[in-house]
Amino acid sequence: MAGANRTTYYLLIMVCMLLPSLLSAQQGKCGTWRTFERMKARTGMPDAPVVIVRPERQTSKLSPRGLFRVHYDTVDVHAPALVNANGVRIAGTYHQYADSVLAIFDQVYGIEVEQYGFKAPAADAGAGGGNEYDIYIWGLSTNEYGYIEFDETNLTPGKTNPQYACFVNIDNDYSAGYYTVGMNALRVTAAHEFHHLVQVSTSGAWFDDFYFYELSSTALESTVYPGIRDYLQYIKTYFNNTLNWPLFIQTARTGYERAVFGKYLMEKYDPAIMGSIWEEVRTYRPARSLQHVLNARGSSLEREFSEFALWCYYTNHRSDSAKYFTDAAYYPLVKSQSVTSLVGSSVSIQGSSGNFTMQFQRAIAPGAVKDTADVIITYSNGDDAISGKDIPHAYLLEWSPVALSGSTIIAPSLHLKFTASDAASWKYHALGKGGLVRPAGVAAFPVPLDPAASSLLMDIGAFADPTSIDLTILSLVTQDVVYQGKATITSFSGIQYAEWKGRDERGALASSGVYMFILSQGSTVVKGKFAVIR
Repeated sequence: MAGANRTTYYLLIMVCMLLPSLLSAQQGKCGTWRTFERMKARTGMPDAPVVIVRPERQTSKLSPRGLFRVHYDTVDVHAPALVNANGVRIAGTYHQYADSVLAIFDQVYGIEVEQYGFKAPAADAGAGGGNEYDIYIWGLSTNEYGYIEFDETNLTPGKTNPQYACFVNIDNDYSAGYYTVGMNALRVTAAHEFHHLVQVSTSGAWFDDFYFYELSSTALESTVYPGIRDYLQYIKTYFNNTLNWPLFIQTARTGYERAVFGKYLMEKYDPAIMGSIWEEVRTYRPARSLQHVLNARGSSLEREFSEFALWCYYTNHRSDSAKYFTDAAYYPLVKSQSVTSLVGSSVSIQGSSGNFTMQFQRAIAPGAVKDTADVIITYSNGDDAISGKDIPHAYLLEWSPVALSGSTIIAPSLHLKFTASDAASWKYHALGKGGLVRPAGVAAFPVPLDPAASSLLMDIGAFADPTSIDLTILSLVTQDVVYQGKATITSFSGIQYAEWKGRDERGALASSGVYMFILSQGSTVVKGKFAVIR
C-alpha cells in the first residue's frame, strides 16, 4: 500500500473506531453508515489490515433460545437500566434490561427468520464467546438507537458485495430524549439491527446502495411490531418534497425517509416479499433485484411505483386504511409542488421529473363551487434505474376550464391534459371530489407488453357488472385465439381492471406480435390493439 493511502486508511480507522457516543451526536437512528463508509474505503486498499475491536464488557448472558449473547457492564457509563414512564433510568436494573434485550431479540429472530422467511445470519466463528449472535450495550448519544459492526473475515472473497458475520451494538436505556423511549425503542432497534445482520451476512454489502439497507430495516420495524411507529419521525422528509427524493438514490446517511416504499410492498403483498428481494440482492443491486421479484409476481417496478404514489396521497384526513397504508392516518399529507387557480383561461405548466420520483399538482376551478383537482405524476423507467441513469424528463400539464383535445374531465369546469415523450415511463392519477378519475384514451397498459415482466390491464369502466366479463385475446398475425375465458379482475391504483397475464391457454408466454383484446358482457363490447415484445 502506498504511504499516503496507508496513512489515510489508518486515520479513517482511528476516527471510525472512536467511542460511538462521540460520533453519533448529529447522525440519529442507526450508526451502521459508519461501518459501510469504513469498509467501502478499505475496498480500494486490498492489503490494508482489518482492525475490528470488539468492546470488553464486565459480564454477559445467553438468550433463552441460545441464539444471542448480550455483553454489558453493571457499573460505569455503559451500564444499562430500565426507564420509567417519564424516560428516567431506574437504578439497579441492569440485569433486567439485559434479560429484556435477550427476550426481544429471540422474538425478532422468530418473526423475521421463522415467520417471514429471511435467511438466518451467518455465525461469527466463536468471536464473542460462541457461535451465538453478539449484542454489546453502550451509552450511546441520544437518538442513536444502535448499529452493526462487521467481523474481520470476508466470507466471500472476490465478491463485489462481500458478506461478513456481524455483531450488534445498542443503547443502554433509550431514556428521555429519544423519539420512542424504553422497551418500545429497544423493540424497534432489535427489528432494525437484526435485519442489518441478515442483510450483510447473507446478501452482502453493496456499498453504494446503503439507502436501501436503511429503507428495508426501517420498514420492518413496525411490520414486526405493529403499533410502534418510530419511523413516523422520518417520512415527513419524503412527503415534504417527493420530487427531490428519487427512490434509487444514495446520499449520506439516508434511507429512513423512504421506508414507506418498503411498507407499501409488505402491506400490498406480504412481508415475505422483502425476503425474496434480499435473496436477489445476494447477486444483484437493489433496483434489479426489485424488478426481478416484482416480475415474478406479475408486476413491475414501474407499475408498483405508480400505485405507491397513490398510496402516498391517501394519508392523514384522506386516509383509508382498508385500501392503503395501515398507519396512513398518522402520516402527513404530501406537499403539492404547485397550486393553480384557473381564472377563465387555460394554464400550462412545463415541468420535469427525475427517474422514480413523484410530484403532486393541484388546480382550483373558478366559480362559487371551487372544484378542486389533484394530479399525481410519476416517471419510472426500470432499465434506467438498473443502469444508474438519472436525467430530468420534461412534461407539459394543461389545466383548462373547457375541454381540450385528449383532455380528461375532472369536473364540469376543470379539465386536465398531460403530454410527454417516452409515454410508457410516465403515469398520472387524476383526482377530483369524487376520487379517482379514469384517464382519457387509456384502453390498456403497459404497451408494449413484456409478458415475462408484467401483465396487461384493460379498462372495464364501460361495464355495469365487473364480476362477469368475457375476455378473448386474438393474434392479429396468425388470426388464432390465444386465450378465451372469464376475465380476472384486479385493482390497480384504486381502479378495477381486467387482467391478462400474457399466457395462452396452455400457460405458455405469448410470442412477440400484435394482438387484439375483446372484452364483452351482453351487448357491451370493448376492443383494443396492443403489441407484445419479448
